[in-house]
Amino acid sequence: MQRTVCTVSVRDLRTGEPLPGEQPQTPMALSGVEGYVVFTADVKLSTPLSELPMDAYVCFELKHWKEWKKKMSLKAWSFLPVSKLLESLMSPRSSPMDAVDLPLPLLRKPSVYDSAGLSKAKPFNRLALDVHMKVAIA
Repeated sequence: MQRTVCTVSVRDLRTGEPLPGEQPQTPMALSGVEGYVVFTADVKLSTPLSELPMDAYVCFELKHWKEWKKKMSLKAWSFLPVSKLLESLMSPRSSPMDAVDLPLPLLRKPSVYDSAGLSKAKPFNRLALDVHMKVAIA
C-alpha cells in the first residue's frame, strides 16, 4: 500500500458524526513489514477524556493512496468506545503514566459509523485482533 495513513477521530455513537471541537488527526505510517503497517505517532485529543461523552468512540481509519484513481481510499477501520478506553486506563498499573495495550479488531468496508452500523461491522480477516495500540495519559 502506498502512502498509508491512519485517520483518528472521535465520533458520536448515535449519529456517527465527529464530535464538535475534535479535529481528525492523520499520522503517516512509519514502516511496513510484510503484512504489517506501523504508526508511532502520538495522537492527542482536543477534549479531555473526563469530558468525552460515554457514548462516544474513537474511530481509526486505515487509508492508502490509489495511484490510478488519484485519491485516498479506505482499506479498513476500527473503533474503541470511550467507556472501554477509560476502563482500560483505570486498570491497575505500576504507574498511571504507563501505556496500556489495547488490541482491537480490524473491520472491513463499508464503514458505517452510527450504532446500527457498528453492530453489523464485519472483521477484515479471520484473525481476532489486528490493531494493537498503546494508550497512555500524557
